[in-house]
Amino acid sequence: MAIKASTGLLDFIRKEEGYSDKPYDDGFGNITIGYGDTRGDLSKPISREEAEKRLSAQIQLAETELSRVLTRSDFSQGQMDVFVDMHYNMGLTK
Repeated sequence: MAIKASTGLLDFIRKEEGYSDKPYDDGFGNITIGYGDTRGDLSKPISREEAEKRLSAQIQLAETELSRVLTRSDFSQGQMDVFVDMHYNMGLTK
């Protein structure tokens, strides 16, 4: 079964995370940039375009990893979005 995030989830992440072109502390001691990204080079500012690329890459990786471990085929789109969002926000992608 392929897990696929909805465009609504991407919009939700953009809204909730907000965009920052400069690295910042997320309040939990994590250096973050773009749309809540804690991976990659966090030492210098990034463009919105780069933040979008990073978000897309992390979501695609989450979808791929979740598709390997979730075997039920009857998840609703809302459930799939929750799985992907949790995966993204917990920083499970490498």
